[in-house]
Amino acid sequence: MKYQLWHSESESGYTMAPAGDPHRLNPSDARVVFTCEAESFNEALQKRNDFLGWGEHKPFELPYHEPSRVSFDREVAEYRKELERVRVGLLADLETAEIRGDGRSMFVFAQNSDRGVEVYGDNDVVVVELWDMDDESKPEKEVTCASYDDALDVARSWLGG
Repeated sequence: MKYQLWHSESESGYTMAPAGDPHRLNPSDARVVFTCEAESFNEALQKRNDFLGWGEHKPFELPYHEPSRVSFDREVAEYRKELERVRVGLLADLETAEIRGDGRSMFVFAQNSDRGVEVYGDNDVVVVELWDMDDESKPEKEVTCASYDDALDVARSWLGG
């Protein structure tokens, strides 16, 4: 599968996405800075890290349990329902959690003190970007999860909830 790395100066960040999918943040200044072929999203993330000089991509390992399969062929309304469930789940521990973006470019953003998360769906996985808000140049780690429930657990753990 072909992947593209998007960069936005206004958002000060990068996003790896399958080629042909709309850029999830889609700011007007976003542009493709790198393209690669990869067998999996994790392989594409490693190629991104190699390109940017970020070192080894370390996927987060969750204890095995029967995962619920996440399908992103759903309509935008169904995708928003999943994100809303994550947002509400994070509000139990935080004052602020919000959905940003439009259409399939939506994601949940939440912050607790100096830590933040972005949660979004990408093909057959849910991605949780773990951010140190003191260094917003790149996420500390990107965690791929099999379900939104797993993603919520990872986000709560990172945010201290």
